[in-house]
Amino acid sequence: MTANRTWLVAARDRECATPALARAFRLARAGDRVVLAHARRHRLLDLLGAGAMRVAAPELSAASLAGEDWLAAVCAATVPPQGVTLEAELVDGEAAPALAALADRRDAVAIVAAPARRGALREFALGSTLTRLLREAARPVLVAHGDGAADWRRAAAAVTADPSGLRVAAAAQALAPAAALTLAHAWRVPDEGRLRLHGVDPARIEAVRDWARASAEGALGEVRLAAPGAALALVEGHAASAILDWGRQAKPDVLFVAAHRGPASQERLLGSVTQFLLYHWPGDLVLVP
Repeated sequence: MTANRTWLVAARDRECATPALARAFRLARAGDRVVLAHARRHRLLDLLGAGAMRVAAPELSAASLAGEDWLAAVCAATVPPQGVTLEAELVDGEAAPALAALADRRDAVAIVAAPARRGALREFALGSTLTRLLREAARPVLVAHGDGAADWRRAAAAVTADPSGLRVAAAAQALAPAAALTLAHAWRVPDEGRLRLHGVDPARIEAVRDWARASAEGALGEVRLAAPGAALALVEGHAASAILDWGRQAKPDVLFVAAHRGPASQERLLGSVTQFLLYHWPGDLVLVP
């Protein structure tokens, strides 16, 4: 018998909670628990607890004064799918680490979140809390860009020929078991443009291209064995743009990608390819630690 699972929905406000909850409900099955979680700020609570607002409105709760009473209201007004339990949990502390720690305590299968703001400049629309959560969480984080109204029928996993590729393929199969899965891998011939510029015989370049493509496919043997029912898409070009261009044509419902972390001193802790896809991928995206 498969164990029941917990899905943690991390929400900043009611607007963010709506699409994230919808997606979590689509992923949950009977017996699962969905936890709608919000982190409240200590500084604001301190001000409300002993400040002028508390004196002026002693009958109101701190959650109400902080605008956090929406959490219980959303749960009270939401009817989860049959057999699925919905809970609300308010945690104290800095949002990203507090929510990541809660996901660990609850042994959540994934954290589901939606961008705090919407707009054309997605680099600034994700919100600082969600960006940090993506960097710090030890659980897969699903960024729900759609409204969550439809099931995932087609899933894609951006894989590389290393352990991260195995983790991404495994996460895709675990979180989207009913979806048709495609393993997408980018390959290219380094300095091909320079070779052509220096007049290298096109036939020789084509031979190198064939070798590079075959090598890329062969290197993915272990990943393909781990996902035996998945299709393979070898896309040529720089990884970030090639995967994005392929995705716009293939239109999978969700993309799974590895979060390649670096030293804390680096700005792009998620890796340049992951960061690019996070900002530009048009649909749901799951970052796999």
